[in-house]
Amino acid sequence: MHYRSIALGAVALALVSISDIAGAQVTTTTGQTTTTTTTVANQDIIETLQAAGNFSTFLQVVDRAGLTAQLKGAGPFTVFAPTDEAFSRLNPMVRDSIMSSQGSLEALVKNHVVSGRLTADDVRKQSSGVGFMGGTSLTVDTTGAGVRINGASVVKGNINATNGIIHAIDTVFTPIVSQQVNGTNPADSTEREKNQSAPTPKP
Repeated sequence: MHYRSIALGAVALALVSISDIAGAQVTTTTGQTTTTTTTVANQDIIETLQAAGNFSTFLQVVDRAGLTAQLKGAGPFTVFAPTDEAFSRLNPMVRDSIMSSQGSLEALVKNHVVSGRLTADDVRKQSSGVGFMGGTSLTVDTTGAGVRINGASVVKGNINATNGIIHAIDTVFTPIVSQQVNGTNPADSTEREKNQSAPTPKP
């Protein structure tokens, strides 16, 4: 029994070391309760997402949007990062539409980034006045167990980076510009309708 305890302890230390190298969180979930343990940050947001291993699609979107350098900058930023599983649940047509449009890619990324550093406790205290860089308001629901941000569940919080903090979420906040019907962007159609209905200025 004594030797077995030593062996299990060595495995536990190895797992903690791997987690520290990744710069992510050690998270334990029991039922509806999620516990996070903060690790020391030694990588920026992009490097931390890469090391975590389950944000490859979001990183691809960030790269194609041309915003990698910004998220490697001084910040600080708070990133609500959708996991690869979250992207896998997107409607394929919506996903293709986003990936084919530079504007949609940029809008999607900015719909997940807040300027400043908000820990999980900070997020829980927010009721108004905070918005994403894309212009969408940040709404918080703390009823029941866990925290929901704009309808998305935070599956892992307080993933620290040198230039901000990351919260993993289970939903992708798709931009309105990605919703296309027969190749037509509804947002563009609405804008055209407004322009057509506006009175012509008198000379």
